[in-house]
Amino acid sequence: MKIVDTRGDICPKPIIATKKALKETSAGESFIVLTDNKTSYNNISRFLSDNGIKFSVAESTGVWTFKVNNDKGNNDTKIAEDYCETESKIAEAGDYAVEINSEFMGSGDDNLGKKLMKSFFISLSCLEKLPSVVVFYNSGVKLAVKDSEIAEYLVELEKKGVELILCGTCVDYFRLDGKLCAGKIGDMYLILKKLSHSGKVIRP
Repeated sequence: MKIVDTRGDICPKPIIATKKALKETSAGESFIVLTDNKTSYNNISRFLSDNGIKFSVAESTGVWTFKVNNDKGNNDTKIAEDYCETESKIAEAGDYAVEINSEFMGSGDDNLGKKLMKSFFISLSCLEKLPSVVVFYNSGVKLAVKDSEIAEYLVELEKKGVELILCGTCVDYFRLDGKLCAGKIGDMYLILKKLSHSGKVIRP
């Protein structure tokens, strides 16, 4: 049975992959779609239901497994992208930016500073109004490496539509290329532009 693995992808990729699998599946055949994104789970469910396509779904350890039965063999489905209600639409973005210029929060004890910074990002990801952008420079870029204690929260923020910008000069200086979990590389002009266009800037 064909397996369409969209784990790690966000809309519109899972929806488009599901529609593509429908076109490639003959009438009466079934296929599997995997997603680890709750929004994509909701979107795929609505897309299949609205098009009258039979399916069952089960969830285990944060992964939803769709078993789709293309019983009709009808490939004339509605536009898949129209069902893409992304996290950025769900999460309301506030008119503010967050500026991170260190891997520590505050000055004094570094161990305490790390704990405070982790607590900051945990709390930030839970806010109803998320920042429009978070910029990282100097040692702040170290927070975006794959083994960082806040890596999962940065990935979550990015999935919710928050733009994460990392100073390219800083990434090169600390030799972090290929080690990052999230964010995009930007220069100082881009960072300054994002901060200047924000209503306010938070510097933890």
